Amino acid sequence: NRIPAFNRKTVETATRPATNRQIIELYLESCRQLQRRGLVRTPALTPAEFAELVAQRSQGVAPDLASHWATLTTLFGQFRYGNDVASEADLQRARASAGALQTALRGLKRNALRPAPPAKMAKAKA
Repeated sequence: NRIPAFNRKTVETATRPATNRQIIELYLESCRQLQRRGLVRTPALTPAEFAELVAQRSQGVAPDLASHWATLTTLFGQFRYGNDVASEADLQRARASAGALQTALRGLKRNALRPAPPAKMAKAKA
């Protein structure tokens, strides 16, 4: 029998109330959906910094995306990093935001939120 490796994040999440865990999972799944559209949350980015990036990249492409993501990010921060216990109403708000986010993303092509590559500079003719 193998003993699973200790994973601090898994243990921390497992000890949280079920409603908090569900909100955390909704956020993480939404991060994966954004990643498929070209928007990756690197470990160096805080949730708030990533929310700003989502707002910048979605501007003009999917205008409603930023507000749904901001709501989900706020709930994630409150129930992932705080000591509050999420109510059913909080969970419903998170589900509604994640659902609206999924709907907004559905119309976008893969990598639609990836930054445009820098323009190639034409070689100067001598």
